[in-house]
Amino acid sequence: MNLVRKAFYNARCFAKAKAANLLNPLKILYHTLSSVVLQPIKALALVMLVKGY
Repeated sequence: MNLVRKAFYNARCFAKAKAANLLNPLKILYHTLSSVVLQPIKALALVMLVKGY
């Protein structure tokens, strides 16, 4: 019983690690895209705020 539980736990950890590895590039891509898109918008908003549009 203990062996089965251990194997199941290992399989679950392995699956979690695999899922994390698959999601990591997506997260990085998302953060990169959001920072690339949001930085100019933030800058523009700041300029508009300062100029009082």
